[in-house]
Amino acid sequence: MVSLAPPLKAVLEIRLTIENGLSVTESLRSFSKKNPDDLFAKELGHWLFKKETGQKWDSHFFKPPYRKHLIDILNRGLAGEPILENLQDLEKDLTIAANEDLEKHLQKLPFITLIPLMLLEFPAFILLLLGPLVLDLFSLLESS
Repeated sequence: MVSLAPPLKAVLEIRLTIENGLSVTESLRSFSKKNPDDLFAKELGHWLFKKETGQKWDSHFFKPPYRKHLIDILNRGLAGEPILENLQDLEKDLTIAANEDLEKHLQKLPFITLIPLMLLEFPAFILLLLGPLVLDLFSLLESS
C-alpha cells in the first residue's frame, strides 16, 4: 500500500492555511515551499505549476485513490468551489485509513520479530541443551 502519510500531511497543512484565509493556490505554494525535501510536496508544486501554465500533466504519482481524490478536490478549489468541508472529510478518511494500516503492521510485528529469534537464538539454545549430551557421548566413545 502506498504511504498514507504524505497526503494526510498535505491535507492537514492545506486545510489549515485555507482556514487562515489563504487561497487554494497560495496554500499549495506554501505547502511546497515549507516541505522542500518531501517528494509529494514537490509533485504537488509541479502539478500546480503545470496547471497554471496550461500544460498537460500525467503523473503516476497521483494514481493511488487518496492522492487522486485530493487532486480532484484541489482542482475544484482552483476552479473557485469551496473545498474546506471536502478537505475535512478527506482528512477523517485518511486518518481512519492510516490507523487501520498501522494496526495491520502492528499485528504482523510479533511474527516479524520471531524470525531473528528462530534464526539466531534457537540454535544457541539447542547447543546449550545438546552440548553436554554430545560431550558425554564423545567421552564415552573415547573411553571404550
